[in-house]
Amino acid sequence: LTTNTGSTSTTTGTLVVTGGVGVSQNIYVGGVSNFAGRMDLASSFNLTAASQWFRINNGTTNVFYIDSANGNTSVWGDLYQFNNKVIQTNGSIIIDGANQNFYVKNGSSQTKFSVASDTGNTVSQGTLNVIGGTSLDSTLDVDGATTLNNTLDVDGNTVLHNNLTIDTTGKIFKLTN
Repeated sequence: LTTNTGSTSTTTGTLVVTGGVGVSQNIYVGGVSNFAGRMDLASSFNLTAASQWFRINNGTTNVFYIDSANGNTSVWGDLYQFNNKVIQTNGSIIIDGANQNFYVKNGSSQTKFSVASDTGNTVSQGTLNVIGGTSLDSTLDVDGATTLNNTLDVDGNTVLHNNLTIDTTGKIFKLTN
């Protein structure tokens, strides 16, 4: 075959095969490859292309990119991952989006933890256990009973509403001015 006719479909080009093709050795394609049907790979897939993108396109829009120069990956749409996940990084993990929420759900679509990107407001549906010091730079609002198991040190005015019970059974009660 010595002509140089490009192919634009399964019925055009220098060589047209109307049945299956088996190739037992390497194949090299010097131009664009188009697959009109499904492509199954029975082994590894190695993409070598300096400073190029690996793209998955839905016909009109690229919906998945991998940049071969740096590994940056972009996904348009939801990303589902099953089983255990490990994220190892030498840098920061940044979740960036205006007017969005970051959710942790329990597998039954119930939100157990959320953070609003615009305000930083955080909602947790479970117990918060802090090992170490905690600083609050604003108001602490507690709607339920509160138990403090150690020293309470208050700087500034203290206002108590309703009843105040001080149980000093077996203890020393001392007010110092």
